[in-house]
Parts: sequence; structure tokens; C-alpha cells
Amino acid sequence: MFTLNLSILKWRDMMTRQNDFASSLLLSACGGDNGGEGGSARLLSDIVFEDINLSVCVDDMATESGWSNVSEVTYLRCASMGIESAIGIEELTAITELDLRNNELTEIDISKNTALKNLVLH
Repeated sequence: MFTLNLSILKWRDMMTRQNDFASSLLLSACGGDNGGEGGSARLLSDIVFEDINLSVCVDDMATESGWSNVSEVTYLRCASMGIESAIGIEELTAITELDLRNNELTEIDISKNTALKNLVLH
């Protein structure tokens, strides 16, 4: 009887470890519990743009281009849209081309847009 109970305990311990391992793999595959930050799975719709005109431009380009994740946005063309604030643009860290010409911007922070290669503001 003691051997049987010991075997059952070993089996239960083994199953618990396998379940813990499987749960760890599943969390890793889903990006873990990082609050959605830093991963390619971060949704574009999660970004809050201060200026409604910039938000409309991003939404329109996302629809046209089929973007849903932040990492997919590598260019943005929002010329002559009456944009007064670029707050939120810093979240687009994969962006390489940004065209905001002929808007009402007085400042822009691109310090987090490290992939940016082409910026048009005039």
C-alpha cells in the first residue's frame, strides 16, 4: 500500500510540473505578462494621439495598409491635415518615414523614434 501511495504522489507531482511547464510555454508564446509593452503584438488602437487629426490619419492609413500592430507602421503620411500636436507619434517606434508637412506643428519629440530615417515637416 505504501508503494502505491508513493507512486500516486510521484505521478501527481510529475503532472503538476508538466502543467506548470505547459503554462510557462503558453505565456511565453503569448508575450507573457508584460502589459503589452515592447512587443510586436501591441495594438495600434491602444495608442492615444492627442490631436484628433493625427489620430484620423493614422486610422485611415492603418485601414488602407491593413495594419493592426504598432510594429507594422513603418511609414506615415499625414500632410496638410491641420495637425497641431504630434503627441503619440513617439509610440510608433518602427516608423522609418514620417511626413507631417503643411500642418500646424510647433514642436515634435522623435527621441523614441530611433528607426526614423526620413522626416518631412516643412
